[in-house]
Amino acid sequence: MLWVDNDNFQATYQVTNYLIMKGHSRISFLGGPQDHNVSRDRWEGYKKAMTVHGYSIDKSITFQDGSFSEEFGSECMLNMISAKEKGTPLPTAIVTSDDMQALGVLKAMRKMNVSGIAVTGFNNVPISLYQNESFTSVDVNASKLGFFAAKLLIGKIEGRKNLPTHYIVPTNLVEVKPFY
Repeated sequence: MLWVDNDNFQATYQVTNYLIMKGHSRISFLGGPQDHNVSRDRWEGYKKAMTVHGYSIDKSITFQDGSFSEEFGSECMLNMISAKEKGTPLPTAIVTSDDMQALGVLKAMRKMNVSGIAVTGFNNVPISLYQNESFTSVDVNASKLGFFAAKLLIGKIEGRKNLPTHYIVPTNLVEVKPFY
């Protein structure tokens, strides 16, 4: 089987580590559907970064199994705000598994007048250009993903021998100011 992807474990490990290096220790995580490898890899990357630095994973701000949607991001943020009213502190940073989740988090924060929480997305899609929200995001290098997928497919169609079975495309963290 041929495939092209990012190292989702490493990318989420890096973004979580980045937040920790910025001084955050109470870091929330929003995951995707657990039947997707990408979701499991991102969860494991977050978990590893937290445990390497000696931080426990707080279940009250961790949403491992979800959807890559704005609604899920908003729902999770509203749940954390509701828990705050009962004495549970808000996170200082939130790692989301998708830019749409991050957008939902930010919209809920604005609606409930909450600020000062660093929010990261994943995919670096240009939604912030027309949604009036901006956040730091992991860029998956979509053009390179497409290039290598096409390269593998064309090689397979042409019957090339010694064709690689997969490519891992590196990611970049695109930081947006202000970042708390």
